[in-house]
Amino acid sequence: VNLMQLAARGLSLSDLSAVLGDAALESPAGALSSDRQSLQVRTTAALRTTEEIEALTIAGDVRLGDVAQVTLGPEPGASILRANGQTGIGIGIIRQANGNTLEISEAVRQVVADLQTVLPDDVQMFVTSDSADFIKGSIHEVEIALALSVLIVTAVIFLFLRDARATLIPVIAMPVALVGTLAAIWLVGFSVNIMTLLALVLATGLVVDDAIVVLENIVRRRSEGMGARAAAVLGTQQVFFAVLATTTTLAAVFIPLSFLPGQTGGLFREFGFTLAIAVLLSSITALTLCPVLAARLLRPHAERRGILTSVGDALSRVYAATLRLCLAAPILSVAVAVIFALLAVASAGSLRQELTPPEDRA
Repeated sequence: VNLMQLAARGLSLSDLSAVLGDAALESPAGALSSDRQSLQVRTTAALRTTEEIEALTIAGDVRLGDVAQVTLGPEPGASILRANGQTGIGIGIIRQANGNTLEISEAVRQVVADLQTVLPDDVQMFVTSDSADFIKGSIHEVEIALALSVLIVTAVIFLFLRDARATLIPVIAMPVALVGTLAAIWLVGFSVNIMTLLALVLATGLVVDDAIVVLENIVRRRSEGMGARAAAVLGTQQVFFAVLATTTTLAAVFIPLSFLPGQTGGLFREFGFTLAIAVLLSSITALTLCPVLAARLLRPHAERRGILTSVGDALSRVYAATLRLCLAAPILSVAVAVIFALLAVASAGSLRQELTPPEDRA
C-alpha cells in the first residue's frame, strides 16, 4: 500500500479495509419457481485475479491499483512447524465418526511411504503423531491381561480340584466358549477392540463357572459309586436348570448395556453383547462338552486330604454356625441386611461421577 498516494486522495487504511471486506460478495437473491421446480438464486462476486482486485473502486474514480500493488501469495502464517530442527508443513488427518483409527493409520502410513518415493531427495514426509499407537498399546495390554487371566483361572481350578484330569475339563471348555464368542463378534460385525477384549477378560472367569458346577456334581456322583457315563448323565441332569437359570440371569444383566442411549450406549454396546454371548455359550459348553469329557477323563474317585481340605472343612463349620444363628434370629438378620442396603444407597450419592476415569497417554 502506498500511503502517500492514499493520503493524497483523502483516503485512509480503514477505507481500503472496508472495500476489501465487501469485495467477496455472496448473498441470496430470491428464487425462481415454476410448476415443476424451484431454483434458489444467489448473487456472487468472487475475485480470482490480481486485475479484478486492482479494479475495485475505493471512492469516486480511485481504484485499488492506484494506491496499492496487488500480488497473490500465501496468508501470513500465525504459527510455525518445526520437525527435527527444520521448518516443515503439517497436515492433520481427522477421523470421521464411523472411521476406524487403526485402518486410517495404516492407510496414511502407506500413502506417506508411496509419496516419499516421488518427492525430492531433500524433502522428507513422516508421521509425527499417531493416536493409533496408544490404541495398539492398549489392545496389547488387554491381550496380556487375557492370557494372564486364563493362566490364573487354570491355576486356581487345579489348586482346588487337585486333579489334572478334572482341571483339564473346564480348561478345555473355556477356550471353546471364548472362540465361539469371537465368532459371534464377527457375525454381528463388531471389531476386536479394547471393549470387546475387556469383555473377554471378564468372561474368562464367568465361562468356567457353569463348567465347574457341572463337573463338581459329576464328581460327587462318582464318589457315590456311579459309573462314569451314569455320573455324567445324572450329574448334568441334576444341575441343568440351575445352570440355565444362572446363565439367563447373567445375560439379562449384560444385555441392557447394549441398549443404553447416547455416548454411553455407543461405548458399552459391544461390551454388553460380548459378555452376554460368552455367558450363554458357557452354559452350552458346560451342559454338552463337560459331561462328555468327564465321562472320558475322570478316574474313579479317590479321597484326597490336604491343607486346602482342612481349610475348606473349617470354613464349612464357620458357615454352618453362622447359618444357624441367622435362622434362629430371622428378624435380626433381615434388619441387618436392610441397614447395609440403606447405608449403600446413602453413600452412593457422595461418590464422584464421570463418564470415564482420567487416563495417561504419555
